[in-house]
Amino acid sequence: MSEQRHLVLMGDPAHFSVKGGANPHTRTRWGRRRSVDRERAIHQWRELRVTLRDHDVEVLVVPADPQQPGLVYP
Repeated sequence: MSEQRHLVLMGDPAHFSVKGGANPHTRTRWGRRRSVDRERAIHQWRELRVTLRDHDVEVLVVPADPQQPGLVYP
């Protein structure tokens, strides 16, 4: 029996920002856009990648695209 391979695809956060607010988690209940700590979000992304790798998950990273600033989270 072959061993199962674990693989995750993640988007590089180089151009991360919250612009449109289509994701309901980026808005307050009154519709105002929430502020996001960009540096903290990028740090958390990197920590997630390290944690996945530490658990034998292969992580493939999609190159950053300035036209797709929300492509960050797996």
